[in-house]
Amino acid sequence: MQILESNIHTFVKKLIAAIQEGWRVVPSNEGYISCWPLFDIKMYPKQEGEGIAEYDEYILTIQSYDAMAFLLNLQSAILAGYEIQENTLYWDTLSVKRIVAIDRNHPKGIKYSREQLDDFSWEEVKRIAKIHGKTGRDRELLVKHILMSQEEKGNED
Repeated sequence: MQILESNIHTFVKKLIAAIQEGWRVVPSNEGYISCWPLFDIKMYPKQEGEGIAEYDEYILTIQSYDAMAFLLNLQSAILAGYEIQENTLYWDTLSVKRIVAIDRNHPKGIKYSREQLDDFSWEEVKRIAKIHGKTGRDRELLVKHILMSQEEKGNED
């Protein structure tokens, strides 16, 4: 499969869709990305036994100066189940390429209501607070911190 586009945003959108359909970016002479005058890449069918990278981040920033390294890291994030935020794409042909991905299944991505947190045991509240970067001995303060942290994360999306 070959993707040929003049617009980098359209190119990345088609690349993401192709990866989700089972096509893969392969670092080879034939599969290397061309960025001038059009964005062009040849993709290959999914290979048996391919490894999937594991990340433990809620928000993952993928960035690289090298276009091929960027695409391979993007592919790894997609295969690991991250949701790519296409509106965050920044592509400078001579400099950095960057995009943000969010793991909706990460513990930080789970939204709790005040009632749910009140029903949880003290140990569970401490565990959730630690995920959000807070520790302490006051249950009420930890619950407030969790709710504020969730609100901030909701505004980032």
